[in-house]
Amino acid sequence: MTVRLADNLHGHSWRVFALAACLSASLSVPATPQATDPVSRRLQPVISGRHFGYIDSTGKTIIPLCFEWARRFSEGLALVQVHGRYGYIDTLGRIVIEPKFEDAASFSEGLAVVGTGGKQYYIDQAGRVAIGPKFDFGSPGEFHYGRASARIGGVAGYIDRTGAMVIRSRSSSNNPDFSDGLAAMEVGGKWGFIDTTGTMVIKPFIPRDENRYPFGPGNGFRHGFGAVPIGGKWGFTDKTGRVVIPAQFDEAYGFEDGLANVRVGTQWGYIDTTGVFVIAPQFADADGFSEGLAAVQVGDKLGYIDRTGRAVIAAQFDTARSSNHTFRGGIAVARRGDEGGYIDRTGRFVWTFRQADPRAAATGCPAALAQQPAPRAQAKVDTAALPAVSPLPQPSGSVPQADSARPILFYEEVSGEPVLTGLFLDSRRVVIPAGNAATIPMWSPDGAWAAYSTRDSATGSGVLAVVNLRGERHRLFVPRDSVPALPRWSPDGRFIAALVVTFDTSANPQTIPLVVISVVDNAVRTRVSIPCAALAARVQPTVSWSPDGRRILLAGEIAVVATIATGVIDTIFQHPVTAQWGSSGDAVYYFVQSDSGRAANTQTLGAFFRRRLADREPTLVASADRVAKLGAPFGFVPLSRRVILSPDGKRLALWGRASGDSKDVVRLYDVAAEGVIDLERPSATFHQAGLILGLQWGPQGRGLAALVSAKQGMEIQYLDAGSGKWRKLAAVRAGGAPDDYGFGILSLSWTQ
Repeated sequence: MTVRLADNLHGHSWRVFALAACLSASLSVPATPQATDPVSRRLQPVISGRHFGYIDSTGKTIIPLCFEWARRFSEGLALVQVHGRYGYIDTLGRIVIEPKFEDAASFSEGLAVVGTGGKQYYIDQAGRVAIGPKFDFGSPGEFHYGRASARIGGVAGYIDRTGAMVIRSRSSSNNPDFSDGLAAMEVGGKWGFIDTTGTMVIKPFIPRDENRYPFGPGNGFRHGFGAVPIGGKWGFTDKTGRVVIPAQFDEAYGFEDGLANVRVGTQWGYIDTTGVFVIAPQFADADGFSEGLAAVQVGDKLGYIDRTGRAVIAAQFDTARSSNHTFRGGIAVARRGDEGGYIDRTGRFVWTFRQADPRAAATGCPAALAQQPAPRAQAKVDTAALPAVSPLPQPSGSVPQADSARPILFYEEVSGEPVLTGLFLDSRRVVIPAGNAATIPMWSPDGAWAAYSTRDSATGSGVLAVVNLRGERHRLFVPRDSVPALPRWSPDGRFIAALVVTFDTSANPQTIPLVVISVVDNAVRTRVSIPCAALAARVQPTVSWSPDGRRILLAGEIAVVATIATGVIDTIFQHPVTAQWGSSGDAVYYFVQSDSGRAANTQTLGAFFRRRLADREPTLVASADRVAKLGAPFGFVPLSRRVILSPDGKRLALWGRASGDSKDVVRLYDVAAEGVIDLERPSATFHQAGLILGLQWGPQGRGLAALVSAKQGMEIQYLDAGSGKWRKLAAVRAGGAPDDYGFGILSLSWTQ
């Protein structure tokens, strides 16, 4: 149904790992300017197995399913993926621009944004560079009316087709695309509209509301009318700003085919350009018209009406907000039960996912494009071809930066959009362009690069990538149908370990691959099969290298140690634990977690143990009763994050709050190579009035960064471990609940 902005604000893929994808999402690629020529408009992308191709309005395959990913045609060309790279084909299926780009977008007004080696630039339809790489990463957009939004050296605005910044933004807000010759621009907390010269033709009058329309008010002008919010209701203005249809609707969208879909109360209907209802409000939801038909929701089913309101296709299909049900080239995406694909204007399926034969999907493909299905293996990683990028600098070893030289990474919300911010101890901020990171990037030991997991926005494939403060990015590992989770650097910075989690929710593997990847040459050096219980969802898992770089500790529902060289798995404990390494790689300290099957706020730390790997049995360090006196953690912050080891492996930090106490307590312990920690004798104790949501050591281990819940939201504070003084560094600009931003999983990254 109609994809509303509010529905999508909390669905960013960098927050969580998606484990499944439905057919409708696969078929409904993001909206792009559509080609006007009839040949390209009638071709629609389809998927069978792992292959994409194109069909026409009768369901006939016109371009064989040869591609790893495919987008709709725009201006006669379609964006496709071959062997992990992006290029463009024509309507005959011929490659006209070689697949050589790391990322790419569809053509608009003869130009398309592509990316290689961490740089983004524009090419023309011959594949030639039209505007060179000079843009801040992620900023250049599509051209509309000769203008494209972009950011150059931190300056935001609009460029022309030569790449010159011809309109400079007057605020830090996002720059919406031009529509019908106008674009929204925010000035002094209110939205107005500019023309392509940058002249403010409609003075700012719409108060900025980041929750309802952070990317500009309404959905732009269409056919001379703009749907805008006025005094709590929605109405329409003309291109001079004059109100031509009074604000009387609870929601409104632009005119298509002479009609606009509007909502009154809970019901949707359609008005004409005079504001008169042509189709009375009666639907639970409604899309705009396209090719004379509009999708409407009746009860919990989807059907189609014509411009008179007559039901042309009875309501019988499943609704899905992630899908675009608009008719294009005479067919539209639909799903009915377990049957999904494209329907024609009578409601008959002309192509379904079930009728496609994956074994014959690549039939007719040129040899260079043929993609043979790869066998699925639970304990083996099927790796896609890695893009050729410039090599990473040689890791400089484990010599850490000074605490003041490396920023603290955390998520926050700016102009309604989640971003990754780096905060220095002197309160300077930098924005780390980590794309749609699914995990907060983890710093390399020398602070040169930060590693993170993400998903390719075009293909949905999981990606392990690294980024530096200059915005340069490298993809290290791209597994098919899975995502590299919880990346961790080795102590010497030469390797990154990551778990490979499948997208297939029907799979029930007993083990999960742990891969160790060489940073310099992108090669997978080791694979180890980890029991799934170590990563069960009830307990937030932790992954950490031993200080000597020989082993990896994984703790969740159980705790295990994997020896990298041999692949041998040593089970530390068969129940949920909170675990950390000792000062060397031959011992593990761990707390047993009590009541792990209940809600998170009833979990407590139980008895405390030390297990030398050479010994068969652990040593009891403190009983559960003694541990309880130290303060039992509560709330949504997982217990697994309550114990952290300093970068040099010599100090352990434990934080929590005793029952009835009004302050959190941070305790530091010295970890001697052969000694046993006495929990009742910390080397230092610090109190914090706010609720600590996350804690991280600094690179030198001289202080800790804390995410603290304050009266006015959340703050980043610094604890000087020498003086014991807390210092507020900055407030976190967040619009949602803390757990929406992954604060309960891993809130900060200062060391790795």
